[in-house]
Amino acid sequence: MSGTFAILAVVYFSIINLNESILSRELESGKNIITKAYIEPLWSFDQNQIEELSNTFLNNNGFVSTTALKVVDPNGNILFYKTISKDNLAFENYANRPFTKTTVSEITKNGEVLGKVYIAFTTDGIMTMHKNMIGLILLASFFIFGVISICLNLFFNKLLTTPLNKLLDHIKQIRIENYEWRDYPTLSHEMQLISNALNYTSHLIKKRNNDLKNHTDNLEKMVDERTSELESQVIKNINVNRLVAVGELASGIAHEINNPLTVINGQILKLKRQIENTELKDKFEGSFNKITLMSDRIVKIINGLKLISRDGHADPMVLFSVNTMIEEIVLLTEMKIKSMNIQFDVHIDPTIELGYGREVQISQVLVNLVNNSVDAISSDEEKWIKIVISDQLDSVKFSVTDSGQGIAKDLKEKIMLPFFTTKQVGKGTGLGLSISKGIIKEHGGELFYNDQCPNTQFVFTVYKFHKKNIAA
Repeated sequence: MSGTFAILAVVYFSIINLNESILSRELESGKNIITKAYIEPLWSFDQNQIEELSNTFLNNNGFVSTTALKVVDPNGNILFYKTISKDNLAFENYANRPFTKTTVSEITKNGEVLGKVYIAFTTDGIMTMHKNMIGLILLASFFIFGVISICLNLFFNKLLTTPLNKLLDHIKQIRIENYEWRDYPTLSHEMQLISNALNYTSHLIKKRNNDLKNHTDNLEKMVDERTSELESQVIKNINVNRLVAVGELASGIAHEINNPLTVINGQILKLKRQIENTELKDKFEGSFNKITLMSDRIVKIINGLKLISRDGHADPMVLFSVNTMIEEIVLLTEMKIKSMNIQFDVHIDPTIELGYGREVQISQVLVNLVNNSVDAISSDEEKWIKIVISDQLDSVKFSVTDSGQGIAKDLKEKIMLPFFTTKQVGKGTGLGLSISKGIIKEHGGELFYNDQCPNTQFVFTVYKFHKKNIAA
C-alpha cells in the first residue's frame, strides 16, 4: 500500500514538473507567433482582423489553454480583451492563478511600436482532473487492499492450507518426472479442478517430451520458417515507421505554409483598401477575389493535412462538425481520385450536424477506406466511389461504397487481421483496416464489411453525443 502511495506521489510531482516545462515552452512559442502575427493587423489598424486573429489564439488544445488575451495600442487603449475562463478576471489577476503563466509581446515594425499583446496560458483544468483522479485511485486502493486482506485471510486459514499441501506434493512428483495420475476425492470441487489440471499437465508434459524427440529432425526447417516470418515482420515495421515519419513531415510543412498565408491574406486586404476608391478597383477586383479564394482553399487543404497526419489517440472525445470534416477529406483525396477518372460522390443527411468522438481518428478511418477503394478499383473499367452519411437515431452512420464486386469469401475473415493485405509489396502494411476497426471500437461502434451489398461496402457508426460506455 505504501508503494502505491509513493508511486502516486512521484507521478503527481512529475506531472507538476512536466506542466511547468510545457507551460514555459508554450509561452515562448506563443510569444514568437504573436509577435509575427499581429504586425500587419496593428500596422493597418484593422479592428476586425485584430479580433479575428485574437479569437483564433483563444483555444483549448486538451492540455494547455489560452485562457486570456489582451491587445492594446501604443497609448495603452484596449483594442481587444477576452477570456475563456468562467470567472472573467482582469488580465493582471491571471499571473497569480495556479498553473498559469502570462507574457507580453511588444509589436514593432521598422522601429515603430505598434502596440502590445498580453496572453495567459493555463493547465488548471487538466491538473485538477489529475488531482481528482489520484485521489480516487488512493481511496480505491485503500478499499481494495482491505477487502483483499480479509478475503485472503479467510481463504488461506479455512480453505487452502491442507489441500495446497497435497497439490504441492503432486507438483514435486511432476518435477522429478513422475507423471502418474493421482486422485484426491476428499478435495473441494475447486481443488479437484486444480488436481485434474495437474494431471492433465502431467499428460501434456509427457506427450510434449515425445513430440520434442520427434521434431528434432525438423528443427532446421522450423528455424528457417520462423526466420522468414521475422524478416517479414521487420519489413512491415519499417514501412510503419516510414508512414509515421511522412505524417510528421506533412504536419511540419503544413505549419510552415500557414504563416506565409496569413501574411498574404493581410497584404491582399491592405491592397484592396488602398485601391477601394480608385480606378484600379474594377481592374484588380477579380484578381483579388481569385487570390483570396485560392488562399482559403490552401488553408482548408492545410487544415485537412494537419488533421490527417497527426496521431489523435490521446485527444479527448468532443462534438465535431461532420460537414467540415467531410470537406477536408474531399480536399485531401479529390486530386488522386480525379487523376484516375473515378466518379466521387458524397451524400450527407441534411439533419446531421455533429458527431461525437475524436475527429482526427474518424477522418483517418474515412481516408483509409477511400484510399483502399481507389487502389482496389484503379484498373477497373467502371470506377466510382460513394460516401453516404445518414442519421441512425442516436448515432451517425458512415458507409463507403465503391464499384468493386465485393471481397472473395476466403478473404472476408482475414481482412480485419493485423498485417494482412492484398496489396503489392510497398503499397500497404496490412495495418489499415485492423487499426481502423480498433479506432471505431474505442468510439463504441463497429467497423464491418457489408456482404449484403452487391458492391464493395464498409460501414461504421459514431455517436452524436456523449455515451458513458465509450472508452475515453
